[in-house]
Amino acid sequence: MLTSQTLARITDLGLDLITETAVIEILQDAIDAAVPIGSSVALQLPADWPADYQEQFWRRYPNKTAKPRAMKALDKIAFSGKTRWADFTQGLERYIVSPRVISGYIKGPAVWLNDEGWNDGPQPNGPKKKLSFFEIAAGHGD
Repeated sequence: MLTSQTLARITDLGLDLITETAVIEILQDAIDAAVPIGSSVALQLPADWPADYQEQFWRRYPNKTAKPRAMKALDKIAFSGKTRWADFTQGLERYIVSPRVISGYIKGPAVWLNDEGWNDGPQPNGPKKKLSFFEIAAGHGD
């Protein structure tokens, strides 16, 4: 967080409100990222991630909503270097064929990404359908 002294110095510059807000956001982002102002960080895609990883993900993910948020979350995962592409895609395929997705419940892509959904194991089939009295009487419960 910027100190009140820093905020006062920015205000004293006499900038218009939009520029002042932009300066504050840039400084705060630099502090949050722990990157000294004026330096640059070269982000490099891990060697096992394909150059078209965004397109491949978007083509496969079954719920096409909030694409900008999803791509931001995906970039964060890709450039962190903590997740192998093979692990990511295997987890995605597990999710796509899970009982919940097949039944129509599909998380938004940004939610799935931010929750590290690719690390989830296989999902159980869920509870069995409750049988009616007549179904049980007819022997369908076995």
